[in-house]
Amino acid sequence: MATEHTTNESTEIVRQFQAGLNANDFSVVDRYVAPSYVSHDPNIPSDKTEWKLFLAEMAKAHYEYYTSIDEVYEEEGKVYVKLTEEYRQIRALFGNPPDFKRCRKTCVEAFAVAGGLITEVFPPRVLRHRILT
Repeated sequence: MATEHTTNESTEIVRQFQAGLNANDFSVVDRYVAPSYVSHDPNIPSDKTEWKLFLAEMAKAHYEYYTSIDEVYEEEGKVYVKLTEEYRQIRALFGNPPDFKRCRKTCVEAFAVAGGLITEVFPPRVLRHRILT
């Protein structure tokens, strides 16, 4: 029997999920994502194992990767995470050669949460992307 979660519980689930990703703890995919989740983001696989492999490839390609969670809020049944990423690509990633430039990107990611698990992942909306060096 699924339990209803309040707004605070849903935002905390997404916050913990994002914090795990930031620490390269990809087991958060198993812990916080529903087995039959739906990915509306063409970059995120719809299979948990493939998603973890994707995350591992991203982690290997980026050096000095850091994400700060700027805000987590719920609106119209979705949980939104505004975050800022800083990274430098040092290895080829999905056919793109490394450029070694330090970048900063601010975006908003969206998730649907039900029964204590993330059930849907939506494409991020990039607010700002800058090359720093």
